[in-house]
Amino acid sequence: MFMHLESTPTLVVSSEEAAQEILKTHDLVFLDRPFAITSDELFYRHRDVAFDPYGEYWRQVRNTQELESFRGVREEEVDCMVERISSQASGTPFDLRKIIILTTNNMVCKIALGKMYYDEKLRGGNDFHHLLTEFLFLLGTIHIGDIFPSLAWIGRLTGLDSRLKKNFQLMYEFLEQVIEEHMAEDKKNSPAQYGEQVDLVEILLEVQRDGSMSVPLDRDNIKAVILDNFAGGTHTTYTAIVWTLAELIRHPAAMKKVQEEIRRSIVHQNSSKIITEDEIHKMPYLRCVIKESLRLHPPLSLLIQRINTQDIKVKGFHVPANTPVIINASAIARDPKTWMEPEKFLPEKFIKSEVDFRGQDFKLIPFGADRRGCPSIPFATATIEIVLANVLHRFN
Repeated sequence: MFMHLESTPTLVVSSEEAAQEILKTHDLVFLDRPFAITSDELFYRHRDVAFDPYGEYWRQVRNTQELESFRGVREEEVDCMVERISSQASGTPFDLRKIIILTTNNMVCKIALGKMYYDEKLRGGNDFHHLLTEFLFLLGTIHIGDIFPSLAWIGRLTGLDSRLKKNFQLMYEFLEQVIEEHMAEDKKNSPAQYGEQVDLVEILLEVQRDGSMSVPLDRDNIKAVILDNFAGGTHTTYTAIVWTLAELIRHPAAMKKVQEEIRRSIVHQNSSKIITEDEIHKMPYLRCVIKESLRLHPPLSLLIQRINTQDIKVKGFHVPANTPVIINASAIARDPKTWMEPEKFLPEKFIKSEVDFRGQDFKLIPFGADRRGCPSIPFATATIEIVLANVLHRFN
């Protein structure tokens, strides 16, 4: 569907076939991002991975985003999560969402920064938790100037521009402190805190030191890449977990089935021991539940916009160069032409299906696809699985 936002023609894609043309057939044409005021302000003029223009710098920095191997961090934080829930599950209501968001934030903090900063006080009396919450809120805010450039001044009137600048400055000072701490500790030759792993800041500092990249990294590049991990690894993962639990609560038969599978599959009978990632592969119905939840509730209903670098035809229609493209992942995942009973939560859809959400099947793209797909899909998948398996195993 074509629509005009002020003077800008915009293409909205809501079918599997059109998404495949853009994300696979013509992917090189659609790899760039349109300019966005909010992300430009927060990500150091788009020096990160999610919003940086496609090119040599983007390709090299994206290779540093492999978070799948930080298994020890995930399992340690899940163990802490189970203890937190147990300590509060005394018959009085409590908000499970707060424990889950704390768990996902702590994981990303340890992986990206090397330790937890969740309650650390910053300048002005704020703590990192509130700073990160504001960052994620602003990142999800649409600046009216991106839709109607002539009305960009409204951002000053509403206070959005000043909030963006304030958050950027506070986050800049915080990440400067983190980088200085890493450099002072000189962790280059020291044992990693978790096995042989070091945190992402140290990885990026090592890349900066050895000069292996053809496009050198400076501190602002490092900060932007670190922020990518918080943008893509905290709230989206938390949202997927909470929606899955909500759907299971609404569907007791599915809840009973997945809990029985989990409890039947574990090797150990010690209820105080967490389920590890090695045991998840024996839980196919759990994975069906997760797929169905992601289908109905993708963390990003509308994928991050793209823009084509040249004139192109999509489904036989001419798309002029520099047309912003919005891919409606939610509409594609609920298309009745593709899905049986698309509005119903039915994990059984995936029992005999090879469809996956890692970017190869364009009918299910909650994390995007192609080169611009989320580089943290393995991390998100492992986190969602291990958190849900342990919550469903230990608690009713």
